[in-house]
Amino acid sequence: MLIQKYKEAIEKYKHALELKEEVSDEIYLNSQIGWCYRNLEECDKALKYYLKVRELGRDDSWLDVEYGLCYKELNNYEKALEYYLKGYEKEDRFKEDTYLLSDIGWLYDRFGKYEDGEKFLSKAYELGERNRWIHMELGECLTRLGRYEEAVEKLLKSRELYIEEGKLPYSEDLELAFCYAALKDKEKAEEHMKLSLDALGTYAESEKYLKKRFTEIREMINSISNSPQFFSKFKKFFS
Repeated sequence: MLIQKYKEAIEKYKHALELKEEVSDEIYLNSQIGWCYRNLEECDKALKYYLKVRELGRDDSWLDVEYGLCYKELNNYEKALEYYLKGYEKEDRFKEDTYLLSDIGWLYDRFGKYEDGEKFLSKAYELGERNRWIHMELGECLTRLGRYEEAVEKLLKSRELYIEEGKLPYSEDLELAFCYAALKDKEKAEEHMKLSLDALGTYAESEKYLKKRFTEIREMINSISNSPQFFSKFKKFFS
């Protein structure tokens, strides 16, 4: 239903472009066409219209953020971050846009820039963003920074929210297992590792990253316990 509305809007805006009288009309109409294409996930087309808008003189935060959204959808994360930051810097109102702040933080994390990522994610959190995603992303970011106690706090909240949605929090349990192992809490590390393994089932064995992560946690737990008992309990996952 919504897809059809965007398509109809594009046709109307294109027709209006043929009747335009002023440059301001052309800027507005091309902006709207680009926005509709972006919402249809046709980001290559959206960028063509946004380029036209830029050539006509529009150079505000809204356009920069739209560029960023398109490049993110196209998996060009470097360009996405570049334009997000431009939009963030130009207008104060975007400095309190929790969606933008969260996305900038997420992108920094993708590039391994966890200190920058934590700064933007925490700002979004302080401004009121409290969904499962922000807790999970902050938890992972804090884990990478070695701030394990803070990470545990966020991950436990993320876990609680995910369970409320009726879902199995295997990602949270995986990260919690790592954090507790790093904090030398063998019992809790084992507990959350088992919960994650049980939820993932055979996928824990077949997915390369997960198998590597579980092996790393297992080695951390073994270094705490100095005993092969834990390994024997979950041997099938590491053979």
